[in-house]
Amino acid sequence: MSTDEVIRMENVTKTFPGVVANDDVTFSVRKGEIHGLLGENGAGKSTLMKILYGLYSADEGKILFDGDPLEMDSPQDAIDAGIGMVHQHFKLIPRLSVAKNIVLGMREPASMFRSDGTATERIGSWTSSQPLRELASRFTLGLEEPQAEIQSLADDYGFDIDARASVWELGVGEQQRVEILKALYRDVDVLILDEPTAVLTPGEAERLFDTLRQLADRGMSIIIITHKLDEVDSVTDRATILREGEQVGTVVTEETDSDELARMMVGRDVLFNVEKDDVETGTAVLEATNLRAEDQRGIEVVSGIDLTIDEGEIVGLAGVSGNGQKHLAEMIAGTRDPADGNILLNGTAVTDASARTFIDRGVSFVPEDRHVEGCAGDLSVMHNSVMKRYGDEAFADGPWLDYDATADYAEDLVADFDVRGISDVTEIDAGELSGGNLQKLILAREMARDPDLLVAQ
Repeated sequence: MSTDEVIRMENVTKTFPGVVANDDVTFSVRKGEIHGLLGENGAGKSTLMKILYGLYSADEGKILFDGDPLEMDSPQDAIDAGIGMVHQHFKLIPRLSVAKNIVLGMREPASMFRSDGTATERIGSWTSSQPLRELASRFTLGLEEPQAEIQSLADDYGFDIDARASVWELGVGEQQRVEILKALYRDVDVLILDEPTAVLTPGEAERLFDTLRQLADRGMSIIIITHKLDEVDSVTDRATILREGEQVGTVVTEETDSDELARMMVGRDVLFNVEKDDVETGTAVLEATNLRAEDQRGIEVVSGIDLTIDEGEIVGLAGVSGNGQKHLAEMIAGTRDPADGNILLNGTAVTDASARTFIDRGVSFVPEDRHVEGCAGDLSVMHNSVMKRYGDEAFADGPWLDYDATADYAEDLVADFDVRGISDVTEIDAGELSGGNLQKLILAREMARDPDLLVAQ
């Protein structure tokens, strides 16, 4: 790792209505370094990196790239400068192949119109006409050569990915490697990863870390946005800690420990081991027998599962992603019809009941995909807070919604569960929240219902 700075952000401030997301933050990354950006949910990590990637504009401050001022109005400006980003929620189109996803947005004309000189040899000098090339770059797509380049790049880094495969056929870890390939294909010097292990198994996470170390050894600078202390210890060279939008400090990872990092994150000592009193379990809340489910292709993914959960009991379902956990959770939450089997809630059969029936019988559900299934991103925090309780008398004003009561309720949830980045529950949409804060909002909504059964993916 070099001591030369590739990126330097100086005195960056970014505000949203009623919220200071970044407050006079200075942050730098060295060449060949893996740098952790650490902080609690709502600390301002993602906002700072979205400024670096051109998604947001800073209110104050400046960005230097190799010592030169860098002005950006869009992510394309960042990519052109050599900065790439892998978002927490991948930006891939499932129906397209790996190669098509990677070249999407780039000019890749048909091979006869490429500027590498081979076209003239094969077809003739007429293809070298500059006006014709410019026209062809807009209205033709050549995948043969880019696909070969992408496959070579994947093989070079040991990604074990077929560039011809459709993205929907790939596992989550493979899709993440496609996102990294997308950045490598654009020849970036700095790679930002937002909560990169959020959807990975431990094995997939370790393979990702091996890839990142390999990239850093080749001179790439890598920034990992995280709130997981073990990730910082495992893979980073240095870490910068943010708390409530302010920079607390930057440390050399091998010279600090988890206790100190946690103290910097939250401003106090943190207990890593919590003693809990024993709880006596009660009667069965959920009784599921011989549950079976099929995926969209008609392939059985849950095969004859029996599951009983008693009152006061926490039951974990462990396994590698894609082995039926999602389908099982959806069946016992009432959002997926079983192909076979029976479900009882507090002794009452609900196997073929509607999702509304499960809700009314005390089932709360925190789904795997908080953006697609967990919220209505274009609706306000207030509306999302009462999404399952619109019919409650507490929120009714005749046939209409009592906006004052609903807003008060939403504000209480936001305060009780420390959901940050919200200045007005009636104005801020759920989709505008950071991933961690949206998760807290969904959890607040589901737990505030005082459910008999909470299903959390």
